[in-house]
Amino acid sequence: MYATISSLTQYILGSFMKDSEKTKEADIDRQILEHHLHIQKHISRLASLTQQADDHHARIRDHNKRLIELRGQRNGQTSISFLPPELLREIFLYLRDEWPSSIFETSSVPRVKFGWINVTHVCRFWREVALQYPQLWTQVDVGLANWAEMVLERSKGADISLEILPNIETSAQRVLWDVLSQPHRLRQIKLYSRFNSKSLYKEAFERLKDVAAPRLRSLVIAGSCVDLPTILDKNFLGGGTPRLRHLDVQGYFIPWTSPILSGLHVLNIQPTHNFGSHASDFLAALRRLPDLEELTLGRLPQDLESFDKKQVISFPRLAKLTFEGSGQEFIALLRHLRFPSTVSLQFKSNNIFQRNQIPDLLEALESSHSLNVSPSNNCPSSKRKTALGPIHALQFGYDPPFMCTLKLWRRPLTCDTYDTDLATDLPRGQSVLSLGLAAASDVLRDILTSFCLDNLHFVDLQTDSTTLLSILEDAPSLKTIRLSGNNVIDFIARLFESPLMPGPPKMYDNFAPLSSDYSLTKKLFKPTSSISGSLPAFGAYRS
Repeated sequence: MYATISSLTQYILGSFMKDSEKTKEADIDRQILEHHLHIQKHISRLASLTQQADDHHARIRDHNKRLIELRGQRNGQTSISFLPPELLREIFLYLRDEWPSSIFETSSVPRVKFGWINVTHVCRFWREVALQYPQLWTQVDVGLANWAEMVLERSKGADISLEILPNIETSAQRVLWDVLSQPHRLRQIKLYSRFNSKSLYKEAFERLKDVAAPRLRSLVIAGSCVDLPTILDKNFLGGGTPRLRHLDVQGYFIPWTSPILSGLHVLNIQPTHNFGSHASDFLAALRRLPDLEELTLGRLPQDLESFDKKQVISFPRLAKLTFEGSGQEFIALLRHLRFPSTVSLQFKSNNIFQRNQIPDLLEALESSHSLNVSPSNNCPSSKRKTALGPIHALQFGYDPPFMCTLKLWRRPLTCDTYDTDLATDLPRGQSVLSLGLAAASDVLRDILTSFCLDNLHFVDLQTDSTTLLSILEDAPSLKTIRLSGNNVIDFIARLFESPLMPGPPKMYDNFAPLSSDYSLTKKLFKPTSSISGSLPAFGAYRS
C-alpha cells in the first residue's frame, strides 16, 4: 500500500514539474518575441533617422555647392580675376622661384612642402590657369610616388628639372625610370646619393651611359655610396650635352676625357680620391672651357707640378676660382692659368704651409692675374711690391696653433659692403683674395708684407694675436679697425702705446665686455655689438 502511494506521489510531482517547465519555456519564448519586436522597432526608427541624416547631408552638399558657386561668382568680380592669364602665369613663375615646393624628410619619411602650389587653392580661376601651364610643373622631385607622378603628368611635354632624393619610396622608382627614359626633356639633374641607396644610383648611372641630353643645362651630383665606384664612366651622358653650362660633382670623379667637359660656365669637381689622372688630360679639358666663369677644384693630377709650365690656359671671363688642397698643388695650378685681375680667389689647405713656399705663391699669383691688369695700381713705384694692386681692406683670423685665414680686398669698400661680402662668402669678380692655411700666423704676415698697404683703410682682426699690428704702422690711410677676441684689452693697450691713426685721443665709457666686437674709427672707439658692462676705452690714434 505504501509503495502504491509513493508511486502516485512521484507521478503527481513529475507531472507538476513538467507543467512548470512548459510554463517557463512559454514565458521565455514570449520575452524573446517581445525583444525581437522591440529591436525591430528600433531598427525601423534607425533607418528612418539614417534616411533623415542622408537627406540633411544631401541638402548640406547642395548648399555647399551653391555656396562655392556664389563664392566663385564673387571672386570672379574681384580685380585679380580680371588679370590676363598670360600675366598671371608670369606672376606664378616668379612665385615658384621665390617660394619653391620641395620634398623634405621627417623621421626619414618624405613629406611635401607645398610652397607656391598653395596658390592653386585660392580660387577656381587661379587653379585653372596654374594647372593649364606646364612650365609651372617642371620640378620633378622623385621622393614620393604619387607626388612625382602628379607633377610629371602636369608638366606634359615641357622641359623638366629632375631631383633624385637620398631616400625615396620604392614605388617612386618607376617615376624615375620614366623620366630617365625621356632624356630629351631633361633641363637639370640633381642627384644626392647616400650609402643606403647604392643600387638605385648604380642603375641610374647605367641608364645615363651613352645617352644624349640636348637640353640639359645643369648637372649636380653630390655624395657617394658605399660599394659604388666613385669614378663615373667616361661615357656618362656621352651621347652629347651641347647646352650643359653648370657641372657640380662632389664625391665622384669624372674623367678629364669625358665629353661633357665642354662649353661649361661653372665647373666644380671635388672627388674623394685621386684617381691617377694625367696633367695633359686635365689641361686639355680646361682648354675646352674658354668661357668658364667659376672654377672649383679639389684634387689635381700628381704630375701637374712637373708638367711643362709653358702650357698656359687663359680664362678671360673667369670671376671666381676656389681650390682646396696642398700649397704645391695650388701653386702648380696657378702657373698654368691666366685670368683677369678682378677674379675672386680662394685657397684652403689643411696641409702645413711653409715659409719657403711664399715666393713661389706670390710669383704664381702675379703670373696668373696677368689678364686685364691696370697699368697703374695707385701705389708709388718705390712701394709697388706685386702686380696684384694695392690692398684696400683685410680680414685676419688665427685659430691656434696653425689655422690662419687672410682675406684681402683689392678694391675700395665700406663697412656695409664688407658685411655684404662676408654674407656671400666669396663674391664673384670683386678682386678678393682669401687664404685659409695651416700655418703659423707670421707666415701670413710675411705674405701680407708683399702687398702695397698705402690704400688700406679697413682692417678686421678676428684673432687674439697682435702679429699684424706692426705691419699696420705702414698703412697711412687706415681709418677703421674692427677687433674681436678674448684679449681685446691687449689690443687696446698695444694700440694706445703705438697709435695707428691720426687724431686727438678721446675717452669713452660704458663699453661692452671683452668678448664683444669693437671698431676703432678715426674719431672714436666704439662697440659694434650690444652694450653691456662698463669699461674705459681709449682712442687709438697716431700722435
